Amino acid sequence: MKRYIILFFVVVMSHLVANAQDDFIRGVMAIHDNDVVLARFHLEQAVKDDPTIGYAHALLSYVYFEFGLYNEAMEAADKALSLQHTDSDSKFLAYKYRALAATKLASFLSDKAEKAAVKKHAVSDLTMALMNKTDVSILKERARLYLGLDMPMESYADCKLALTSTPNDPGIYFLMGEACSEMKQSKEAISHYTKGIELQPNHLKCWLFRAIEYVKLSKYDLFASDVIESFNCAKSDVILKYLDTLKGSSNISKAIFNEIDSRIERATDLKNEPLLAGMIMEGNNDFVSAIKYYKKNTLEENSDIVTTSIIHCYMSLGGYSQALAVLDTIKNVSPINNTYLRLKLSCYNSLGDLNAALTEVNKLIELQPEDYFLYYMRGIINYDMGNKENALDSYSLAVSMAPERDYPLFSRGRMYYILGDKESANADFKRVLEINNDTANFNCSVFADYYLGNVDRAKERCQLMLAKSNSEGNNYDAACLYSLLGDKSRALDYLEIALEKGYADFEHIERDSDLDNIRKERSFIKLVNKHKSYRDNRLKMLR
Repeated sequence: MKRYIILFFVVVMSHLVANAQDDFIRGVMAIHDNDVVLARFHLEQAVKDDPTIGYAHALLSYVYFEFGLYNEAMEAADKALSLQHTDSDSKFLAYKYRALAATKLASFLSDKAEKAAVKKHAVSDLTMALMNKTDVSILKERARLYLGLDMPMESYADCKLALTSTPNDPGIYFLMGEACSEMKQSKEAISHYTKGIELQPNHLKCWLFRAIEYVKLSKYDLFASDVIESFNCAKSDVILKYLDTLKGSSNISKAIFNEIDSRIERATDLKNEPLLAGMIMEGNNDFVSAIKYYKKNTLEENSDIVTTSIIHCYMSLGGYSQALAVLDTIKNVSPINNTYLRLKLSCYNSLGDLNAALTEVNKLIELQPEDYFLYYMRGIINYDMGNKENALDSYSLAVSMAPERDYPLFSRGRMYYILGDKESANADFKRVLEINNDTANFNCSVFADYYLGNVDRAKERCQLMLAKSNSEGNNYDAACLYSLLGDKSRALDYLEIALEKGYADFEHIERDSDLDNIRKERSFIKLVNKHKSYRDNRLKMLR
């Protein structure tokens, strides 16, 4: 009997091993066919039937990595490396994907020391992978990690070694440029970035990083040329964010616009220069200049973004009628285009054409009945029209769809307050304070505290809000708060700051009940008229 049991066990195990080998082969074939879903199924079955197949565990580390399952990838790699008979190919894969998975997980860590420790361990794993098999992708990845660990010399050495196998890889030259930059060797960095551009003319990072090195050498004309060329490679917010980091240098701004104006004047192979100039000017709140540059665009492919940008610039100037005029000139656009409907809604609302605004918001609700913000907007419009019950209904719909959004909740609370339902109003205001405790979004909390009678706390929140962002919108809200509190002097001071910073929604100022306490003040009338005149003069410049 004992002999029979042993024989039965051997037969079963042989059958399982055979099945495991079959699944393993099917998994390999699936990987070859780029079917990671099928590969995962077969490889998981293979290691279940025979946990000693080291190559199956190693391949699973790759498959899990492709799925974004980085912890599982590391566990599979650990299993492969723990087996005594794991071959060099399996070890190579296991070390490689354990390192890559660890690097991905490190990106989620906030502690710098912890992140550096993970990267160092990943470097060790990549080094072990290279001991089993020389691979250019591993050398490049280790070079990147060395840069992140402030080890530019080691990074540069890996790049040099990688070039012996792939001498025409622009990515390697980019990494060499980064390493030279960290070693404060700008001329050498420029040389490597230039080689990368020669090999791949649309290599965005090579253009941008070479531009930075030109700044270090005070070669602002070459910097400007590279920035413009980079924008021609890819119209990307990355470029504008990159330029934003260089703000404050008059040499940089002057160089960019000298180069752009020169190209526009020559009209030689003009591409995205007007668009780039317009976007930079818009980012600097020079909306008049931005519109002028946008209007010089000649590329059909840029027409949509240029048109939308011109509309936004007019709206930022308070030129809502002009923005509507541009919207009315748009050809070959579907009448149900949500973007343009939203812009029309905003323009009509700001102009105080509430019937037209109500028509537009109802059109949008038919198209996007699940969008809470549209019901919130309809509430605002009805409130301004004096339709209090309709406003309350719309606010309530918005709250039911987005209970954690503070603006609809506060607006409903204020509507309850106006209608005399203090209990419901207070409940909404208290909820606003519960969900909105971030100084970046204190606006609703400021007024929730005010309506709850927490005047000192409202003032404190207002100052925290301004300290976080001294924007025109926040200063306008501060003016509203102090007007409600009866502090006319401070209300007028904050309103002046808001207007100086570019607040231009004068139609809203005229109907905003929060400002009723200062509306009849001579200084209020004089201040608003002054900035209205300034707005009108700027808009005349664009006729």
